[in-house]
Amino acid sequence: MHQFQFVVSVYRVVALAVCLGSLLIGSVLFAQTTLATQNNQTPPASGFTDDLKSSEFSIPTSPAFILLGANPDVVTRPGLTRDFKVDWSFRSYSLQPNLAIEAQPVWEILYNRPTLTKYRQAHWVMRTLSTLSASFGTVQDSNSNQQMAWALKLNLFREKDPLLERGMYANAEREFKEQAKNIEEQIRETAILLKTTRDMETKAQLEQQLADLNAQYTAIELSQKDRIKTITQQYVKENWNASFIDIAFGKRYNYLGSGLKQLQMQGAGAGVWVNGSIGIGKKMLASVMVKYTRLNIKMPPVLQDTISIAQPDSVAKSHLIGFSWRYGNPRYNFFLEAATDSPNMFLGLGDYNFAGGGDFRIGRNLLLNFALRTVLNDKFRFKTILPIATLACLMR
Repeated sequence: MHQFQFVVSVYRVVALAVCLGSLLIGSVLFAQTTLATQNNQTPPASGFTDDLKSSEFSIPTSPAFILLGANPDVVTRPGLTRDFKVDWSFRSYSLQPNLAIEAQPVWEILYNRPTLTKYRQAHWVMRTLSTLSASFGTVQDSNSNQQMAWALKLNLFREKDPLLERGMYANAEREFKEQAKNIEEQIRETAILLKTTRDMETKAQLEQQLADLNAQYTAIELSQKDRIKTITQQYVKENWNASFIDIAFGKRYNYLGSGLKQLQMQGAGAGVWVNGSIGIGKKMLASVMVKYTRLNIKMPPVLQDTISIAQPDSVAKSHLIGFSWRYGNPRYNFFLEAATDSPNMFLGLGDYNFAGGGDFRIGRNLLLNFALRTVLNDKFRFKTILPIATLACLMR
């Protein structure tokens, strides 16, 4: 068994476990809600905030993939999610997927609650810390060598935060509470009569009346949920290109070989980057990214007169700066980008990256991100062309 094949297998098992766990939790919550309704208890309107929590403007690439260069867009779009996420990356012409897992520990521990009260009352520093995202990913290159990375990302600025939009659902929640209160009173009165009456015919009529009232409540609950979704979709549509600024840091490790016995560390390094975006009108988004990475590569010893002479580590540096322009909407958008990658300093002699691609949102939880990247050397001569695609899945 190859070690990294085992790691990928473990990731797949974890992803499946998260999916099954999400389904189990959802089933339990649904059962509790159903039981509460059957027990004549009306759930609060705040129970619809799950739709508000899912109102992300985009599904960004995992920071671990950005550090490993497995993302389709060199100039990545900043953004944040508040759910567990799994990324699959298909790089070059290989059909073997690379895998990354991402989560938001501060949000999950402190603020992922049935209501948003705690988050809204928190200090802006804690709300910023709640955007902390941790990810871990693996990539296999064309030579079957393995690369691993972990990374942390923090959102420093967001022009729009749907979780703080108190007035967005004000009318919908007020009307729902009024309707729910009226039906709840009728349910309570009918339940009292049902307990006190001894006439069998009257009891049967009251039971039918109680069932009809519960059905009415279920109907207005479903109607409210659809109304909340419509409001959320409209909000995302109008603000999908809101301005964001992210900062990230991570470490990466390169290994030679694929088998456990042949596995050798080739190098290790770190990277830090900042990326920001600004909306232009309703359909355009401009992004810029500055990224620095450093990789220490272990050099093999040199044989000289049958004597093995150790060589100092080689240092590979990357200074990347780039710009991208997107056009579209929250469901699908297309981008063009240009970036320079220099080993010495920003805007120095190095490679030039030009790419075109897009994002396609598949439902609420899936995003297909694709690009065709062309790399030119410092003399603007063709170096390579690289197709990359990623599939991001939110576990909710």
